[in-house]
Amino acid sequence: MKRILHFPVSCSRVSKLFRTHFPGLSVFLIGAIIGSCLPGSALIAQNYFKRLEASDNFFRQRIAHFSNGDLLIGDSSIEAVRTGMGGEIYLTRMDACGQVIWTRAYRREEEYLELKDIKINEADEIFAYGSAYLGLDELIFLLKLDKGGNSKQFKLYQPETVDHFSYNIDLKDGKLMAYGLILDFGTKKFGFVAIFDEALNFRWGKKFSPFSSSGEARITADNGFICRSGQYLFKLDPDGELEWATELAPNIHNSPVAGPVEVADGYVLQATGDGLAFFYKVNRAGDLIWKSEQFPAKSFPADLKLETDGRISAVYSATENSEQQLYRLLLDHNGQIIQQEQLNTELSIKPGRVFQSAPENGPVVLSVNPDPAVPQQVDAAGFLIQYMPGEISEEDCFEWVVRRTVQSNEAAMNFSRLDTIVQATQMNFLNNTNIAPAPFDQPLINACSDGPDLELIGIDTILACGEDWTVSLPSMDFSWEDGVDENPRILAAPGSYTAHNEDCGAQVVYEFHLDKPDCQCQVYLPTAFSPNQDGINDHLELFTDCELSHMQLTVFSRWGEKVFESQTPGNFWDGYYRGKTAPNGLYLVKIEYEWLNSEGQIQSGAILENISLIR
Repeated sequence: MKRILHFPVSCSRVSKLFRTHFPGLSVFLIGAIIGSCLPGSALIAQNYFKRLEASDNFFRQRIAHFSNGDLLIGDSSIEAVRTGMGGEIYLTRMDACGQVIWTRAYRREEEYLELKDIKINEADEIFAYGSAYLGLDELIFLLKLDKGGNSKQFKLYQPETVDHFSYNIDLKDGKLMAYGLILDFGTKKFGFVAIFDEALNFRWGKKFSPFSSSGEARITADNGFICRSGQYLFKLDPDGELEWATELAPNIHNSPVAGPVEVADGYVLQATGDGLAFFYKVNRAGDLIWKSEQFPAKSFPADLKLETDGRISAVYSATENSEQQLYRLLLDHNGQIIQQEQLNTELSIKPGRVFQSAPENGPVVLSVNPDPAVPQQVDAAGFLIQYMPGEISEEDCFEWVVRRTVQSNEAAMNFSRLDTIVQATQMNFLNNTNIAPAPFDQPLINACSDGPDLELIGIDTILACGEDWTVSLPSMDFSWEDGVDENPRILAAPGSYTAHNEDCGAQVVYEFHLDKPDCQCQVYLPTAFSPNQDGINDHLELFTDCELSHMQLTVFSRWGEKVFESQTPGNFWDGYYRGKTAPNGLYLVKIEYEWLNSEGQIQSGAILENISLIR
């Protein structure tokens, strides 16, 4: 039996739909209707358990959410790491019912790519970050896409030294932070924080040492940066200058592996060692405040998330009595583990690193990557699950059961101030050659059931050049997958347009396929005109069989003097110059113009021609 979940829908979208499709409704009635989309009303979602087929071909599956609750899944091909050739990154958009909206694979012929992190901004634009290998050089790449997965910008940057490793990105108020490691010629390690704008332009960077070979960084509430690397923890101000740095004296129990997550008065991190893990908190000066109880866990980082009530949720993997387990827990403000649960499933699993994401008040999605150190064959080496916290799952093949595996924490935590060198660093821009997406088959398949029923309705048409097609959806329960809020909708460019309803149990999908011949724009400029006010050929007019989106027309006398200029299609020369009739004779006309072809692409053309003015 499938479990149906609910989370809030956008009130602005509902309001726009009613104003668009029911213009006769009063403002009062519209207000009463959309009142149902305030907290307490719902958009349908669904529990699911999807296993990752051919999981040994993929790794580091990251996730994020769009503003409407759709899920973004980012992944890399293991081929890049194994062979150094042909590496691809993969992105998938999935709705709250677990249905794939689009998939895209991104490959470069010159470099192979390895994805490290993804983020989504408030405009639902996607940012991807990772390594791009070119021979022995390791570069970093930044990729910006629209919500449909179409590339907007792709940029490669070369750090100042010969080798580096990229870790993660963060996004806040239009500022994009990239974090990683630089390995100098003398094998000295530096961490770097590089700041870009949302157009992927490099603004400034700082490097600092000493540094280790792993880490994570976040933009803080004061617009500074908190950076972890191994035993080191750095706090930088908004300009990248050092505020403080600490070093944790290492032992077999206290190796930091996850965080920092910023809380009201400090930062929470995870440490692990000797098969056990625990959480600890430092204040805004880097001093230890508390450490939690220990619990069995693999050495992979737990994924930490700050809840709206200030508590911390964490998901992690563990091995108990040779069995592979997935856990979630809840940590209160004082470091007490107040809830701990284990995933109970009829499927055999081998979880490695786990990532979690959830829209506000919505279902939680966990992306569980395979553990490469566990060789045995299992039902689900890697998988993706969605569930609503606090609700009992009716899904057939998984549930969360209470387990208490904690013990007292005797791990020593001794911090000392760290002498740190902070210097400016440069990210050298290499090129912004675009990257073309291609579809791929998403390897996630339903592990619990065959999934919801699906009815596909396909409608095809062929139109002549310049014609439009008006299509309608059955009701406001349907939405276009490209985010356009129109019904009816006018389709002009050829292609496929898909819409679906929001019923997880019985989904209906409309696919409209529009085909057109290639639209060539024929343009003709007469060789003469006669502005004698007889109503015939009184203007120097450009004739075309297509609609121009831009026109720049300039007329010069035989001595090169500009006598007329227009940037408005349809605004042509009437034969006057400075309020007086221009003399008969030859004039040079220069016209630059643009139009949209049948695929909605901008095309351009130009004319340079002598014309005769005859009165």
